[in-house]
Amino acid sequence: MFGLLAIPIGLYVATRFAAFAADEADRRWIPLLALPIPRHRFVLAEITVTSVASLSLGAAGSALGWVPRAVAVFGALPVVGGFLLNVVLQSVEAPSWLTYLTPFGHLASVPAEPPNWCAIAILLVTAGLLVLAGLVGYSRRDLTT
Repeated sequence: MFGLLAIPIGLYVATRFAAFAADEADRRWIPLLALPIPRHRFVLAEITVTSVASLSLGAAGSALGWVPRAVAVFGALPVVGGFLLNVVLQSVEAPSWLTYLTPFGHLASVPAEPPNWCAIAILLVTAGLLVLAGLVGYSRRDLTT
């Protein structure tokens, strides 16, 4: 059953890259491609966004092991809660250090800037650790709880 999670995640990644390809085919990328930015940075922007989605997978996996009735809430928290918090903090011109409370605050503005590989790695490692914590909890809990 847990293997079915690969389907929505794979579809998400596939649709992100399909949208990228459709934008290029429909010539919506022409103004951006005319800029002195290497083309591979546009692809890296899609990879950066996907790293935040993996954090949702980790949170949902952790919740499955410890609080199974709240999997959807915990799974949505990094992307929905993080995005809303980021928007509110930017809207009220809060101190910049507060934006680092969200996963979006750690990402570079790709393609204008190079990707923050350290932040991407930390997000992926955190997602992996959350999944491992969920597996530990899942193996220890009674299936009726």
